[in-house]
Amino acid sequence: MITDHRDLTKLASQLHSEYDRNHYTKVISMAEQLQSRIQELQKIKLSKLSSSSTLYQRQGGGTLQTDITTTSINKQQPLDRYYQLLERSQSIQKQLNRISTEYSFPQHQQKQQSPLPPHPPPSFPPPSLPPPTTTTSSPPKPPQKTTLDIRLPSTPPPTPKKDNVVYQQNHHKKDDPLITPPASPRIKQVRFQDHSSSIEEKSLSQYQNESPLPPLPPSRELPPIIHVQKKINGLRGFLTRTYQLSDNLVMSRAHITPLRLFTATEILTGKPKAVLKIVITSHHDHGFSFYWPSSPAIGHHGSTTTTSLTSNNNNNNNALMIKPNRSQDMAKFSLVPDHLVQDALDSWIQQQGGCLPPLYQATHILRESIKIYVVYNRYHFNL
Repeated sequence: MITDHRDLTKLASQLHSEYDRNHYTKVISMAEQLQSRIQELQKIKLSKLSSSSTLYQRQGGGTLQTDITTTSINKQQPLDRYYQLLERSQSIQKQLNRISTEYSFPQHQQKQQSPLPPHPPPSFPPPSLPPPTTTTSSPPKPPQKTTLDIRLPSTPPPTPKKDNVVYQQNHHKKDDPLITPPASPRIKQVRFQDHSSSIEEKSLSQYQNESPLPPLPPSRELPPIIHVQKKINGLRGFLTRTYQLSDNLVMSRAHITPLRLFTATEILTGKPKAVLKIVITSHHDHGFSFYWPSSPAIGHHGSTTTTSLTSNNNNNNNALMIKPNRSQDMAKFSLVPDHLVQDALDSWIQQQGGCLPPLYQATHILRESIKIYVVYNRYHFNL
């Protein structure tokens, strides 16, 4: 390790950068100055210590002994104080333990040997004392407590005197009613069961006395929906304005007044029929509804009537609307399931105010895309 400042200065002068050479040269000179200052301070300190030691030797060894004794005494004083306090605290703790054991042991022994009776004996007054002979108006002295009146705090209060007990018993016999003990939980449970059974019997008797409700009407089966394709009835159909709706039904273009239903005839039996023709169309509140092209409620300005499916207000059942767009309705409702159409049709016919027979009286329900044909027997319309 290089310790000579000259060697360090030479190394610093060999650096390439001028800034580094100047910087490290200054640092080395400052370190040299600090080292010289430290050496001067060390010399001054050593000179002071040597002068004090010579003075101490001249004064003699007596002072040395006194200093040792004073320092030992000063060190011994806090230790003695500490041990005194420790001994005092230990003695106080022993006294507290002894007092607590003396106080708790007789009580524990008394509880084990003779437990306290449930009711202490009555405290009778002391033997009769001679009346006071003094005539001066001295304040009465408080009665002295006997050994029977002095009890532990945990014992119950003394029972009243015999005379007071007899007086209270006579007083209760004259004025107060007979005091009965509270009923046991078992008796209360039996009473509650009796009360509940009586309530059930009353409700059952009332239910039996009431008139029975009328039976629900039997569920009517609706005719299934049959998909058909309308055909022209040949040359005869062109002349008579008829077309074949199904294999067994020929429908005419003529209307039956006043409901403007179409007339039809069953091919096999020749029975006259009445056909209700409606079209599935959109509805802004209920998804879809039915449009009755031949309805008697058609206006003179091209507006028609559609009926809501689930509305309960008769005033809002019918809503005027423009004739629906067939192309849009075909795209939307041509694939609606048959069971949804059947339920909606049943509700729609019920909302027509009784002008149409119920759906369960129809003989056929025919469907051609969005066109629905409900076929009735003509006698339902008194025609």
